[in-house]
Amino acid sequence: MEPGIDGETAEEIQRIQVDADGDGTPPSQPVDDGTTPTVGTNKRKRKGRVVKNSVVWKHFKSTEKDEDGDFMASCNYCGTEYLQGNSRSTSSLLHHMRGGCKKIPARSRAKPAAMQRLLRLASEQGQPNPSIWKFDQGRSRKNLAKMVAGHEYPFNCATHHFFKVFATDLQPLFKMPSRTTLRADCVALYEEEKGLLYDLFAKMDCKIDAIRDTMKYIKHSQSRMEKFKLAASQEDVPYRKPAYDVQTRWNSTYLMLDLALHLKKAIIRYAKLDVRYPYSLSDEQWDHVVTLHGHLKVPYPFIVDMGKEMFLKWNKYWENGNVLLAVACALDPRCKLHVVEYYFKMLHPSELQDFMTNLKQCFDDMFNEYLLANTKASQSQTGGTAHASGSSSGSVQETNTRAGLKDFLNVKKQSDPMISELDQYLAEPLDHCSLDDDFDILSWWKLKAPKYPVLARLARDVLAVPISTVASESAFSYAGRTLSPTRSSLNDESVEALICAQNWLRASVIDSGGQLGDDDEGGEDEDHV
Repeated sequence: MEPGIDGETAEEIQRIQVDADGDGTPPSQPVDDGTTPTVGTNKRKRKGRVVKNSVVWKHFKSTEKDEDGDFMASCNYCGTEYLQGNSRSTSSLLHHMRGGCKKIPARSRAKPAAMQRLLRLASEQGQPNPSIWKFDQGRSRKNLAKMVAGHEYPFNCATHHFFKVFATDLQPLFKMPSRTTLRADCVALYEEEKGLLYDLFAKMDCKIDAIRDTMKYIKHSQSRMEKFKLAASQEDVPYRKPAYDVQTRWNSTYLMLDLALHLKKAIIRYAKLDVRYPYSLSDEQWDHVVTLHGHLKVPYPFIVDMGKEMFLKWNKYWENGNVLLAVACALDPRCKLHVVEYYFKMLHPSELQDFMTNLKQCFDDMFNEYLLANTKASQSQTGGTAHASGSSSGSVQETNTRAGLKDFLNVKKQSDPMISELDQYLAEPLDHCSLDDDFDILSWWKLKAPKYPVLARLARDVLAVPISTVASESAFSYAGRTLSPTRSSLNDESVEALICAQNWLRASVIDSGGQLGDDDEGGEDEDHV
């Protein structure tokens, strides 16, 4: 080891002077009694003396040994002596403290992990905030769990070779967790964030209850309402009728708090007019209401805009009515076309007549297509039978001819619009089975197939169509990203932890003005020229 500045080695320059407790904190300035020569690192001469700054001298004593003036350092615990030489290096003494001495107390043993502290000049948000940084394995594992949950990485990313190379290059002391440990860290992170959320709600719940009870108290009687109007007029506050929320709907709670803040002066005045009013709030409690209102206000516009978009899609989906769904409803013998007429009248009363006419026409067209297909199938079967029996006797041929005549007459009856299967089905009385009873509609049409052969086949095909025409993946796109091919074996606990933790972590980053850095939602990398 080559000596460095003033006799100090490069290793000692990089490492911190470890204190007696081995916790890596800078040692205090030793007291020099001036009775013995002093040597050590970072020495400064004061009136011909050398000041010892290294902490090793708390565990070693220095004595002059030979005529050449070289110094010897002996261990206070085992008595081992080391020759200091001209360089007066303390590297050998530090190595002795780390493991060479078997008698040194554990709290005084130098730890190799006690590296030099770094000065961190910026916080996570990039704002100047000078502070002393020290490596912490637990904190680093928690940050890794945040990365996995926040950016939808697989648990086994910690086992990827080049990720381990990258992390080791940043901090060699970091011990990479296994995928099982990383999953446990993500669940623990979720439980921690959930606990913070519960604590917040517990603190705010009493304020919400006070506002809710106030609204209920005022609305309880007409006399209180009149007195509240008087309080509003005295405070020159535009009067709005008090209303309380639905406790299971946070957007309703937000509207209640918004109304309460609008009527704050009137509520305070009312508390003075009504001596029986028991829910007076202090200024501090009103401040808490303002804070909670601010928290709920952030997502409220987003939910409103999302609701408007959903309503537009709803109107687009139903503006012309779903004819196939109406046909499926009409194939229910317990209600037929009456159920369509009843519900469509509730949604679009002015368009009822046009829709019912269009529905009947579509129903007729579908029936005629199935009737034509059934007729072609019957004619093909009859022709094949006649060809096969051409060489038979005359009596057999006559029997086949009569059978063909019967099929021909049946087709004519079915093609007659006045007596078609569809008209006959719609004209018959409704089935007596109650709507509340279990009803197997496919079994019903199977039993009625001899009476309505064409209509039964149509019912079999229509009732097999899924009720929703929306792709299932678009309805559960978020779950599709969470349960990706690399995370397809997650249990319900892990899915809940990942989705909730990601939502809470992203919200905290956005609230602090940070950037998530994945606005492209997993889009492809592009090279910009």
